[in-house]
Amino acid sequence: MEAVQAYAALRSASGRSRFDPGAPVTTTNVREFHADPETRATAGRILTALGFTVTGSGPLGVSFSGPADLVERIFRVTLAGPPPASLSIPDELAPVVERVSLSGEVTFWDPSTRRGSVADKE
Repeated sequence: MEAVQAYAALRSASGRSRFDPGAPVTTTNVREFHADPETRATAGRILTALGFTVTGSGPLGVSFSGPADLVERIFRVTLAGPPPASLSIPDELAPVVERVSLSGEVTFWDPSTRRGSVADKE
């Protein structure tokens, strides 16, 4: 089974959400949206404990991968067909992860707005 690549957007140390339409991220304020190092480490540990492979991390999020059936079970999503309107974040990840985006065979989307491809977000 092919691995699904995903990205977990971490909760910021400041409490600000980069997904808030009234709080655009700019080069001037991007550090306000950074997670603290412990949040990043905690997210990586939890994702690993859930069975995923952490493939990278940065101040805004953690990249990870796993088999499609694991992604479907953990995030309560069906990968066949169109992208779902939302993903379910497991309780153990909710304190440190704000959103999860899937890639690979699945189009990137923002669960609350269904914004299309990753190229549209850059």
